[in-house]
Amino acid sequence: MGAETYITACGRDGGGPPAISAKPGELPPGEILVRIPGQSGPAIGERIRAAAPREKLHLFSTDGRKRIEL
Repeated sequence: MGAETYITACGRDGGGPPAISAKPGELPPGEILVRIPGQSGPAIGERIRAAAPREKLHLFSTDGRKRIEL
């Protein structure tokens, strides 16, 4: 996306089959979206560790309709 790279990552522990979203364009349950600067990112399948200040996190209910305030 130019000045930003978006990484979709599995936010759950363990193996098992990947989750599938019920609606096109939405992340599956347990998945997170990480935005990093620049045009490069990790290779597909590479493990990453992400950390962010609490005030930069945007969390939503499981149905995606309500924002969860920390």
